[in-house]
Amino acid sequence: MRLTDLNPKWVGMPGRVFSTEGKAVKTGMSFDCPCPACSVPPRAGRRLYVAFTPPIDPYMVLPETTWAPKDPSWQRTGDTFENITLAPSVDFAKYGHWHGHIINGEVSHV
Repeated sequence: MRLTDLNPKWVGMPGRVFSTEGKAVKTGMSFDCPCPACSVPPRAGRRLYVAFTPPIDPYMVLPETTWAPKDPSWQRTGDTFENITLAPSVDFAKYGHWHGHIINGEVSHV
């Protein structure tokens, strides 16, 4: 499955890391949870959030509220949803959600 199939959105993190201008610079993304339980009600439409470094755009705005654990951070390569890679694996299993990899925009389960 491609990340672009999961309605990804860029997310800024105001209040976390600041530039000299006082703007938030740590960014991340949210996307529809690809776990089977989140494809049916009542969990349908749940979104996951991942914070990554380095940031892509230090001046992004925070979109809709999404579910996220406390401040994990992944290493990012690529700068679009089509080519982004995150390391290590994205593991939300202890919260009852997806655990897998995002490599070159491809989403897979562990």
